[in-house]
Amino acid sequence: MKNDQSERISAGILQALENLVVVFDRYWLLFFMVLAGLLTWRLWTDALVSNHDADVHLIRVVGVLRSWQEGYFSCRWYFDVGFGQGYPLLNYYAPLFYYLSALFALLFHHPVAGMNTVLVLGFLFSGICMYFFARELFGKPAGLVAAVAYMFAPYHIWCAYHSGYFTMFLAASFLPFVWLSFLRAYQNPGYNRFLLATGSFAILLLMHILLSWVCIVLLGLFLAVMYFEGECRHHRGLIVAGLAIPAGLGLAAFFILPGLMEGGYVSISAVLKQQQFDYHYHFLTWKQVLWNAWTNGIHSEHSFMLGYAHVIVGGFTLVLFLFFYHQSRKIIWLVSLFGFCALGFVFIMSRESVGLWDSLSFAFRYFQGSWRFFYFLVFFVSLLTGAFVVMFSERWRPLAAIVLMAIFIILNIGHTTPSRAPITFEKGSINNYAEWLYERWPGDGMEYVPVWVKRILPFPPKEKFSILKGDGRIDVVNGRPRGGYGLRVLATRTCLISFNHWYFPGWKVFVDGKEEQIHYENDFGYIMFGLLPGNHDVLIRFDDTPPRTTGKIISLATVFLLFIGWGVLFFRSRQRIFSPDIP
Repeated sequence: MKNDQSERISAGILQALENLVVVFDRYWLLFFMVLAGLLTWRLWTDALVSNHDADVHLIRVVGVLRSWQEGYFSCRWYFDVGFGQGYPLLNYYAPLFYYLSALFALLFHHPVAGMNTVLVLGFLFSGICMYFFARELFGKPAGLVAAVAYMFAPYHIWCAYHSGYFTMFLAASFLPFVWLSFLRAYQNPGYNRFLLATGSFAILLLMHILLSWVCIVLLGLFLAVMYFEGECRHHRGLIVAGLAIPAGLGLAAFFILPGLMEGGYVSISAVLKQQQFDYHYHFLTWKQVLWNAWTNGIHSEHSFMLGYAHVIVGGFTLVLFLFFYHQSRKIIWLVSLFGFCALGFVFIMSRESVGLWDSLSFAFRYFQGSWRFFYFLVFFVSLLTGAFVVMFSERWRPLAAIVLMAIFIILNIGHTTPSRAPITFEKGSINNYAEWLYERWPGDGMEYVPVWVKRILPFPPKEKFSILKGDGRIDVVNGRPRGGYGLRVLATRTCLISFNHWYFPGWKVFVDGKEEQIHYENDFGYIMFGLLPGNHDVLIRFDDTPPRTTGKIISLATVFLLFIGWGVLFFRSRQRIFSPDIP
């Protein structure tokens, strides 16, 4: 009798847990909103989280808002930063985090609130995307575990609260969706799935360019495993998923092409030789990667802890699957792939891989440190934790899922406690974006300073426009940057005029309607031009260069071709529906 009663109680508990998993699956949006709320309630303010890079991102978001005020929506050049000398940040740096933050800043009337909103949505989206991707591979309970493991990964939390790697955080939050979209494109290679994969990859490129290049290689490995070890080989699906990569590059060409072709115009190569940005000084030990927070070295505030539960569950998954699991060859190969990639990134981040880095330094040096690969380690280990649930029988999987999710939440929720007090801003202190930016430098390593700048003034120039040689008077009739700086100059003698703003390709000077030659070979990299005696109307404006124009054309052409392809398929489908049957 006691045994029967115990069995009924056990069966009742297991049934209740199974029902709970069904509820989580049915109300997945509410479930992940609750989890995101646990992680982000400290961000529901307009106070800036005080960490390593948060203030840098704030400057960039305000720079976007300032550019939008001027009707300059691509924001390649920040006009007002650094005493009004300018900075070409978004000509090279992925812009989507700043665009989204600026949009929410307009909604909530504060740039910090805009940034915090994007971080909150990042946590929410990371869980949802990982859930649907892992569920597609391993089932519903495994999907829930992988999603919670990804959301509550210590490094994921650390990037938002402590290190301030906001752009990488957002890209990693979106990463599972990219993999899911390519998986769907492979499994069901319709045109809509192709568009989804294309768009997702283009968005990832605009979130973080370095993670996107690595993702191309990893997606290739993933699709190869799905093709060779799947139950059926989708030749068409492989082609469709493969074509989504160049199509995504085409959509993002307006950003990618100028960054590639105009890379020699900034000082990034010289900056990367400094110890602070040299990858030789940023390798981690295996112990630091797997167990401990990194508290030594240049970046003393950063943590690269994978998490105790992540290491243990991920390690058990690899051992148990490779030696004891024989039910599904496809799952075995997926676990082997994810385990291989996880161990591979542990190796890449350790000093033992310095020879590989040196042999590929032409590409790896732009990563600046091996820690940039850490998110891929978190991604694959989270998938392995989800796969661990598959080891259990159908009856016990809900219990395993609930226990594992509770462990990940309990062990890692404490990482959301900020290490420093948040920074609050008085109401209206950032309303005048131009003045606020004028007093601030970009805050990064100044790797995007134009190469023509040999000396940087530590104080503001006395005037925006000055006469270096000759005599005359300058009257500013239009001081709006995007509309162009309009001047009326009375030159009593031949003059050399200095526009005390850093030169960068795209700046042009028009004197009485004709383009004038610019001189910028001076220590400060300022824009200079000559004027003959007389009255002159001068217009100084920032235009697109051939690479920027070409990038826009490629992006628009890609959009046009994708739209034409969708239109052709749409009308063909309608024609099949309404055409009479032919006997």
